Amino acid sequence: MTPVGYQGMKLTHCFFWAAVALAAVSASAQAPDLSRMDIVQRSVPDGPVAMVDGSPVSSDDFLYLYHSQLALVTGGGQQPADDRTRVEIALHALRELLQREVLYKEALRRGLTVTEEALDANYARRLSALQERWAAQGEAPPTEADILAESGQTREEARASMRKLMLVNQVFDAIIRESDIEVGDAEVEAFYRTRMELFKRPNRVHLRQIFVRPKTAGREPDDAAWEEARARMDRARARIRAGESFETVARSASDAADREHGGDMGPVPTDALPPFYMEPALRMNPGEISDIIRSPHGFHIIQLVAREESDTAPLEEVREDIRRILRENKADEILARFCEPILSDSRRTRVFLHLDPTLLAVVNPSPASDAAGETNAAPAGKQAAPKSNRSQSGSKKR
Repeated sequence: MTPVGYQGMKLTHCFFWAAVALAAVSASAQAPDLSRMDIVQRSVPDGPVAMVDGSPVSSDDFLYLYHSQLALVTGGGQQPADDRTRVEIALHALRELLQREVLYKEALRRGLTVTEEALDANYARRLSALQERWAAQGEAPPTEADILAESGQTREEARASMRKLMLVNQVFDAIIRESDIEVGDAEVEAFYRTRMELFKRPNRVHLRQIFVRPKTAGREPDDAAWEEARARMDRARARIRAGESFETVARSASDAADREHGGDMGPVPTDALPPFYMEPALRMNPGEISDIIRSPHGFHIIQLVAREESDTAPLEEVREDIRRILRENKADEILARFCEPILSDSRRTRVFLHLDPTLLAVVNPSPASDAAGETNAAPAGKQAAPKSNRSQSGSKKR
């Protein structure tokens, strides 16, 4: 359980992964035409959005990160976001990119390196994670070529972006180690007592699943693919009826990423279930197995393991989660202090993102402006971050 959104700096944003990750977030929603209605996108200059010690922060990079965080806040475009929210997200994205540039230069100053072996391993791990995310949603996983085409990058560009990010995270880890962050039990307990509402758990159902996806070389399966998938699921259902355990059949027959765990989805809030799971799950008793369910993604069987009623998580269950969050918040403060001398110096950092001054004054009451009139949107960490998970995705390059 993660009680609050991660505020720490450690970045996972890499544009090779961004386009596909955003598509995974918003696969069930039709994204709005941001170029016509988004106050932030209208404010982005043709050139860089900022300069840090002579190095540009490109508008494409900014839009990738801004769109990814906007997608997380709005559920891939399903929930509206007013202009103030968009400006807050834009300031947060800008701060991350400026801090990343400062850390990258610090990594070079310290002579840090990334080996080819480490880069290869990270590249392969991120590719596999993205493919598993799509498979878990019932979608055909994209190939590396699909991701590169969507991101508008070559493989070499994607690896260069990832190498830079790995250097940023290396120096970030070094700075935090040097600061020797400590979070005591008293801090953890005080946070729990004063923020009890964060630990309310909704009604949940613990499910196992078997998922069979129609196999196809293209994106749209034909009738034959659907018939073959149904036959595979019929065989799986027959094995369960013949006495094999649900977990055994899931390991050998399911196409879902959780097949290695016997199809165990763990406890899931009932309101987070897809409709084709929610209806049978709410009718079933623990131990029961559903009939075969067809969805737009394929065929499914679910088993209800247990129901869990709404309650408040006990302190001992969330103690280490709270400790981690408080440590990450302190790390964010340390990072802000480290970057402040550079980002607050108008001779070293210039921001060219012209956001609406009225909204900017509400979100960030004391923005500094340099002599040329560019808006310095307090990037060093003084504005509030949007309340969202920090796993990054992004939008396609313009």
